[in-house]
Amino acid sequence: MEDDPLVREAVVPALRAAGFEVVVAKNAEQAVHIIESSTHINRLFSDVVMPGPISGVDLARFLNARCSDVPVLLAS
Repeated sequence: MEDDPLVREAVVPALRAAGFEVVVAKNAEQAVHIIESSTHINRLFSDVVMPGPISGVDLARFLNARCSDVPVLLAS
């Protein structure tokens, strides 16, 4: 989850080049929807500070409540 388009443009290709399949969310609300509707999320990379009511920490807690074994990387 990254709200800054310039950061997304740098991070997404790097993650794909490293062999990761990437699902992009532009805001935390979209990320929550993806987590709720996905059959399998195996890692979360998220910005800490985001616009709106859900922070990266909140998003990590939300994911952890559903899948406690999923690693989370928070960046700022």
